[in-house]
Amino acid sequence: MDRRGGSSADNSAGEQPSFAEHSIEELVTTPTDFGDKLVEVSGVLDHMCRNSGDKLRIKDESGLSLQVMLGDKSDRFSVEMEGTLLKVRGQFKFEVTNLEEGGIERHHHAEDEEHECESEVAAIEALKERGIDPAIRTFIMLSDFQVL
Repeated sequence: MDRRGGSSADNSAGEQPSFAEHSIEELVTTPTDFGDKLVEVSGVLDHMCRNSGDKLRIKDESGLSLQVMLGDKSDRFSVEMEGTLLKVRGQFKFEVTNLEEGGIERHHHAEDEEHECESEVAAIEALKERGIDPAIRTFIMLSDFQVL
């Protein structure tokens, strides 16, 4: 079955955005290398959120998983799709969730400015220097998908 989710990327020049293919393992083990980059990754739909329906998890053969935020495409997914192999494309994001534990204040930007900034990377290093293992949440903001 070949089903496409369509692209939500806005490109005024009419060019298609370029997505680099990566493994789930690469993305979750070295997240600071990929912040805000356009990525493509394949995995089995392991879990569809039954509460909000706005996110899912894909996993690889080793059991590593990655959250995918569905945005305006949530109506194209259902619980019945669990176990299906997907190829997803979108913008990779990461967030350090335990900055306060290390006494580090979270850096904020204006609401319209979305990016992983250098302060997040510096905060991860500061946590490590204090002997605190950084808790990093990784996810993809979905642009499009394909059922494989």
